[in-house]
Amino acid sequence: MGRSLQQFAGLVLGCAATALATTVLAAPALAEGYREVPKDAIYKTDEQRYGHLRYMGFYASAMQHWNHTRELASFTNLTWIDTANQEKIIARVREAGEVGVGVILSVQAMAFDSEYRLRPDYLHRIASLQQALLAEDLMDHITLVYPVDEPYSHAAKGRQTSRREMRRALEQLNGELETLFPGKPLGVIFSHGEVLRDDFSIPASYDWIGFDCYHSLYDCDGRPQTDHYRKLLKRMTPGQSLMAVPQTWMRNDDFERESWETDKLYEARKARMVEQLRKRLQHHYEIALSEPRFIAFIPFLWSMSPAKPEQNYPGFGVDEFPAKFPEGGAEFLAQVQSIGRQITSGNHQYPNLSRRQTESDILRPKNDLQARILEVSGSGVISAWGYN
Repeated sequence: MGRSLQQFAGLVLGCAATALATTVLAAPALAEGYREVPKDAIYKTDEQRYGHLRYMGFYASAMQHWNHTRELASFTNLTWIDTANQEKIIARVREAGEVGVGVILSVQAMAFDSEYRLRPDYLHRIASLQQALLAEDLMDHITLVYPVDEPYSHAAKGRQTSRREMRRALEQLNGELETLFPGKPLGVIFSHGEVLRDDFSIPASYDWIGFDCYHSLYDCDGRPQTDHYRKLLKRMTPGQSLMAVPQTWMRNDDFERESWETDKLYEARKARMVEQLRKRLQHHYEIALSEPRFIAFIPFLWSMSPAKPEQNYPGFGVDEFPAKFPEGGAEFLAQVQSIGRQITSGNHQYPNLSRRQTESDILRPKNDLQARILEVSGSGVISAWGYN
């Protein structure tokens, strides 16, 4: 029931039900849409209620010099391959098959130059890769094809391209990818700044759609992130699905010790930072479970380790959290792994968070809970809906 986040103005905090409940309505929505609910719209099992969220894998897990596919296979079922080297791609797809995970195949490095223009030889390069995948009998391991990251914002920042030109390039490229990779969905993650633009649109050729915003779920440039999801749903076709891109990294600027901080104050601030991230992650997982259009959970990111010691990256990934956050870092990593295992096993555990269990933020709204019991069966099973 995709309308739930289109209509809901606040952040989703979960479906309320009693301890006896094993059947609940789909996602939260405005109460007016749930006064009289037909029985065939009520989910009878956890699989019906949460089974839409099927995939878990880190953005950039096998990108360029990173290759964490095997390391992450115990709690993911996707790996993100992005490199212009065809031999590396083939080897990494083969490895993904060996450990039983699917592949998000990014073709950005083959398709676009540094100014986000299509390369003159892009079609030859991608077609050559497709032929190699077929020859190696590896095509079945491809779960999603990813043409280019944050297409509109990158194009708008370029000196030699624009949003309009990117839109034309995507129409051309995506059509060719559909021919080269028949039956494989295409995916995109937009920058959050693009989603709320008046001229924002989603090419119909995309199948999985998400956006990134590494701020509070209550405050993404002054708006709750559910506003962005609602806008996506409004622009999406019925056959398109959502990807969640939760934050599992930390910026160096936020992490580094300030000159005025004592050791004690600094350690306390680090503990608060990772606790806020933990609440944000759990809340994002609840949102993805609450909206049936979500299909994938794509955390950003596992590792930001540089290829060379002298390289300076803007932050670090969750792989460094236990060392960087002595208080709470290991717990955050364990939470990420637990969510991954829930998704990949199909054994989802709905967080059912209260307001105080979400991250503190000046824009966090007060509780405004509405709920209704729809039916109590003869055996005592309660069907109900609720939203906050």
